[in-house]
Amino acid sequence: MEAKDSDLAALRIDRSAPGAGSDKARRLRKILIWLALLVIVAGAIFFLKDFLTPGVEVSLATATFISPAQAQSVLTASGYVVARRKAAVASKGTGRLVYLGVEEGDEVKKGQVIGLL
Repeated sequence: MEAKDSDLAALRIDRSAPGAGSDKARRLRKILIWLALLVIVAGAIFFLKDFLTPGVEVSLATATFISPAQAQSVLTASGYVVARRKAAVASKGTGRLVYLGVEEGDEVKKGQVIGLL
């Protein structure tokens, strides 16, 4: 019977003595976890830095060629000249136009003949 008890006692696991490899494995696991967290935080900061900083304000300008005559002038303007009042002229009768006394854009006075049919 004593032989049976001695064999069973040898099979017990001694939990009081720390394992040689388990403590190193825990430390290594903790270091790897902290290193992975550090890499994730650094990557998030790197990719999100554009969203956290405001953009640079850009002002737009039009590049134009200026001749020497324009550079010496006091006022240079460009655009269209539009009449304050616009009148459409039409004839009630039909026929061939014999005489046209004005061109498009000419100033017309009251009673002036602008064309003959």
